[in-house]
Amino acid sequence: MASAALAFLPRTSLTNVGTGGKAPSILCLGLGGGTLPSFFSCVLPEASITAVDIDSAVVEASTMCLGVSVDRVRIVTADALEWVYTTAQGQKPSFDFIFVDIFDGSNETPEAFYGRPFLDALRKLLAADGVVIQNLHTGTQRLDRQVNLAQDAFIDTFGIGNYCKIEAQWQQNAILVGSAHGVSAGDMASDLSKRSRDAAAHLGMRSFDPGQRLKPAKGLPRPRAAG
Repeated sequence: MASAALAFLPRTSLTNVGTGGKAPSILCLGLGGGTLPSFFSCVLPEASITAVDIDSAVVEASTMCLGVSVDRVRIVTADALEWVYTTAQGQKPSFDFIFVDIFDGSNETPEAFYGRPFLDALRKLLAADGVVIQNLHTGTQRLDRQVNLAQDAFIDTFGIGNYCKIEAQWQQNAILVGSAHGVSAGDMASDLSKRSRDAAAHLGMRSFDPGQRLKPAKGLPRPRAAG
């Protein structure tokens, strides 16, 4: 997910690193081991990062044993679904990135976390050039069906030209990306590896090549006007 995020990192965020300008605001739904918020707290030290997880044991393990800094990451122990719906009712759009990385004990993403009502609420929380990036598992008929249903919901929510699907190299993961008004995910699908490498170089990441982790994205370009 971090590799995909670098590809869609707003150019203004890169320009503002270390300058005191506006840094991105990041929301992680599902904390797990805290890899993603820890990654961004290192490469984007000025970013505002919020992580939401329902499991207090997961939160404790990530902060006490796995190095997630509560000084850098605002952690909310709550049901992410309820938190999103409640926050979307009263908050103005603010997040540049929203990551959804939620799975149950069967290795599946609950249907409520990839349906249209949930994505509609996430869109209300996005900044003008923000993106939603969701990680889903693949590899079985049931999991692949979930990916297809989630893809339909993303297209319905964000529009054909503002959606793309990325498959991770060497892993059974599909990453779905939906963008707000200012970014066309579909139009950027063809050069994700280059964009992610350029962002990593700008941030001084020399030991990590995000481009090799991304298969060519499958975008649905915005229909062109006739004439």
